[in-house]
Amino acid sequence: MAQSKIYISKEGYWFLLFWVFLIFIAINTSAGWIFILFSLLTGAILINLVFILTFKLQLKYKRVFTQCLFVGHKGRMKLIFYNNSKRTLVAGIKEELPWTEEKEFNLFLYLKKGEEKELHYKFTPKRRGVFTIASPSVIAGLPVGLICRKISFSPLSFNITVYPKVYELPLTFSSLFTKEERGKSSITAQTGGYTTDFYKVREYTPGDSLKLIHWRSSAKTGKLIVKEFTAFRESQEFLIGIDNRGNKAEVDEVEENIILVASLVNYLSKINYPFSLFSLKSSLYQPSLNQALNWLAELKIFKNYPDDLFLLDFSTHFPRSIFFTYYPSPFSYNTTALNNLPNLLIVVTTSLPPKDLPSFDFPGELLFYHKNTISPKSFLTELIQCLKE
Repeated sequence: MAQSKIYISKEGYWFLLFWVFLIFIAINTSAGWIFILFSLLTGAILINLVFILTFKLQLKYKRVFTQCLFVGHKGRMKLIFYNNSKRTLVAGIKEELPWTEEKEFNLFLYLKKGEEKELHYKFTPKRRGVFTIASPSVIAGLPVGLICRKISFSPLSFNITVYPKVYELPLTFSSLFTKEERGKSSITAQTGGYTTDFYKVREYTPGDSLKLIHWRSSAKTGKLIVKEFTAFRESQEFLIGIDNRGNKAEVDEVEENIILVASLVNYLSKINYPFSLFSLKSSLYQPSLNQALNWLAELKIFKNYPDDLFLLDFSTHFPRSIFFTYYPSPFSYNTTALNNLPNLLIVVTTSLPPKDLPSFDFPGELLFYHKNTISPKSFLTELIQCLKE
């Protein structure tokens, strides 16, 4: 179904004002050209009115959008229209996307009877989140365009997810740790605390689990061959936390940190290093890259939440922990809570120069991101080198 509304366009108001002005002149003068011009304008208004009143919309549309969207990257939208009516359709198509840099798109549609046509346009998202796109509005007012009919389709919604901006980091080394550092072991039936990746096959040795026997290789060689895996303990997994509290003045810092986290998880995913995500009121255990980006896209920013409570919720079961926050937030944390997290790396986003920052002492490590003096990509490279050490 479609909802319809008749209205006078901005040009139509000026046209009608001029028409009324001509009536006034025609009453006070006998010039022939005034009557000719008045008749032409009156005819145009009547033609437009008849067109609008007799206009019957028999139009189907479909929206196609398949690519992942990131803040600052061009997206492409495709609208497919099919004309079911008994006459040619000439109309304007209006789309409103307030979360993009362009905000509004005006397209022209010319469809013959029974014809199908695709309309394309590009847009640039300016913020992350899950947004609802209303159905496009069809504005028919030709041939004159003074009185228009605006038709909106239903259903009226289409949801689209915009991921935070991601900086691609160079893979200067294949992983944060070598296989030896991660530790190799044969996985037995009890594998609590491990996630595993297949590594190689080798000859059976007494004590190996029978569940690990690779029967195809054993049949080929005539010897018992078992599968070997690399094992990753929880202690070698990153827990990445993000401080998603902030008032109106602090939202920009929180958004900067979301970009840093998105770029970091993108890097960790590429090198197949396990990580989990944590924030106020939500967490995600060992997600895929798409799951992590969706989680970050939907992350809410809360106001007026106690500092101590938030930090005490930060799990101590992951000795390799990174926490992204902003100045002056960490300077108000309870020192007792921080003493329980000696292996925590706190990343602080600030616009202040180093000389203006107060001293802050806690057992872990503090890394400042001075966003006015260093690029996000350079800082992330520095952060990864810090994690490597």
